[in-house]
Amino acid sequence: MARSKATRRSALRSLSQETRSSAEQSDSTTSSIRTSSESTRFSKSSLTLLNHFRNLDATETTLLLSPVVPHPPSSELEKNMDPFEPLGRAFHRNVRHVPYRGDVGLRDTHRAHIRSAAAIVVVVCCTKLIVGLNPRAFETQTKFASAVVETVQHLRPRGNVPVIVLLITDDDSRNAQVKALDTVSVLVTCNNYTPSVLRHTAQVLLGE
Repeated sequence: MARSKATRRSALRSLSQETRSSAEQSDSTTSSIRTSSESTRFSKSSLTLLNHFRNLDATETTLLLSPVVPHPPSSELEKNMDPFEPLGRAFHRNVRHVPYRGDVGLRDTHRAHIRSAAAIVVVVCCTKLIVGLNPRAFETQTKFASAVVETVQHLRPRGNVPVIVLLITDDDSRNAQVKALDTVSVLVTCNNYTPSVLRHTAQVLLGE
């Protein structure tokens, strides 16, 4: 009888350890998707497209499309530097950075680069500062992002070109703006576009 009780206690301890280990592993998976930072997180994610993006060949080109916006407050960047240049550099791969103006829309130059890109990152930057300067900023930039998605579907119908949208927004506007981008397969958000946040966002996208 004593041996039977000892066996049951040993089995219970083993089950408890297995359950705890399983929970820890599950939490780790969740945090890798949501990211460990409150400022950068995935709102929508296709693991197939994300893994494709993370495993691009060194010879393939990532196209970075970013809006023409002023530097964030207290920026340490040089005045003539594009505020999203730190994002492109942080990918540590072949990146072609092409700015866009939301009020102008998708141009032939953008289409030409889309034809040859292996992956595309579109930045939609709509913080309070940007919307204060241009109340239609979210509308026009979202329209541009949607046009990019449609162009990729038309020019690259095989569906093997990841299109990632980076939405930079304030927390009180995040939910409404995420809903407006419901056609995007991979959507990552952050709350500002300082160089340090952009570098961290690149690491999140690359799974580092």
